[in-house]
Amino acid sequence: MVKRGAALKLVFAVLVRASRRWQRVRFTEKDLEHLDKLRKELGLEVRDEEVVGV
Repeated sequence: MVKRGAALKLVFAVLVRASRRWQRVRFTEKDLEHLDKLRKELGLEVRDEEVVGV
């Protein structure tokens, strides 16, 4: 059985990879806060080159 943390990391990795192809996709402040919270829970750091449109 897949552990919760492993599943969340997989989902997050898929979203990060897919987002590289997205154009003109807008995130609300609430969406960004939720992503930040998820990154902290998973112990992931954000590199400056991954932050676009801030």
